[in-house]
Amino acid sequence: MLKAPPGYSLVEEKGLKAIVKDQYLNFFWNRGFFEPKTLFHDLSPSDLVGRTKLMLFVENDFVFVIRRNFHGGIFGKVFKDLFLDGSRPHRELFIMWRLREVGVKTAEPIASFSINFGPFKRGYLITSYIEGAEDFLEVLRNTNPSLKRREIFFKAGALTRKIHDLGVYHPDLQLKNFLLKGEDVFILDFDKAYQRIPMPLRLRFKNLFRFLRSLEKAKNKGVRISPKEIVSFWKGYAQGNRIYETELRKRIRFLPLLKLVWKMGWRIEGIF
Repeated sequence: MLKAPPGYSLVEEKGLKAIVKDQYLNFFWNRGFFEPKTLFHDLSPSDLVGRTKLMLFVENDFVFVIRRNFHGGIFGKVFKDLFLDGSRPHRELFIMWRLREVGVKTAEPIASFSINFGPFKRGYLITSYIEGAEDFLEVLRNTNPSLKRREIFFKAGALTRKIHDLGVYHPDLQLKNFLLKGEDVFILDFDKAYQRIPMPLRLRFKNLFRFLRSLEKAKNKGVRISPKEIVSFWKGYAQGNRIYETELRKRIRFLPLLKLVWKMGWRIEGIF
């Protein structure tokens, strides 16, 4: 059964289910955000890019980022934004709310929507806009390896360790899903995330190697990333814990094979 976290309300209309932060509830009603046929139809894509272009809603003092859920990979070529289950945006909102409650830096979740489309569902998530932030990949493209960058890698590793300790598995852990603003590092895009408490070593390292995969992909496209920066990420994650350090030494032996598999996967993706 769908439930709203504290400070949010559940709205159920014909063809629509939404969870909305209480302070925005009246604004959403007045703006017509609970009418499935016209929901977000008058908004245009912004320059913000996730899996697809994001919509930016700006009105008076309100600035929201609106993201529609899409399937990834080859599956997404067929089904695009259609899902049999409409729980994904609501689950993401709950995970983001829970992370923010314990001090993890991520965007503020404003609302989640699931809308009926025949036998399928379309999902939307609305979050706050982190003004002035840059994604980590863009920063790496425009700078050279440095002590400053190593500090960012360390913070990204520590942030990943924190969400793992809280039992959150982030299947899309990659450079673009870390945002940098000043000295702060934010983590985003929990649409495929789920909770596993406690999180076993197997899942932790599967997730960490997903991040390594994004580093390798960036390097293949000409982005300079130094070995010291990668070590800084691991140090930020391990934080001196010998269990993680020992496990890394065991698993790092398979990295050359993984790199080969990743490259083959990217070539196949290029065909489609």
